[in-house]
Amino acid sequence: MQFKERLKRLILERGCTQLALANFLGVKPNTVSDWINKGTSPKVEHIYRIAEFFNVSFDYIFTGESEKVSVKSSSSEYSNDELELISYFRKLPNREKYMELCRIQNIAERYNT
Repeated sequence: MQFKERLKRLILERGCTQLALANFLGVKPNTVSDWINKGTSPKVEHIYRIAEFFNVSFDYIFTGESEKVSVKSSSSEYSNDELELISYFRKLPNREKYMELCRIQNIAERYNT
């Protein structure tokens, strides 16, 4: 199985969107589409991030020869919504990150009381 087929399968299996993956990676949505439809190859750093996004091994994404082995423990898996939120958060300037963390903390505290 080629990279583009593995990527397409992971997107379908996980109920993910190409847009969510593109946002997480910080690439344009058509870049992910090209990887799947045209068979273009991502940069190695994107392959690492794709493995992180789908919680599989780098080897599985890159070669397909090994089993889908988790790169994180199951207790630290993130939902697609959480991964998308992280991708947007990483794009913020540090001051904005701090402000958003404070805002989210305040909202979460209201729900936990």
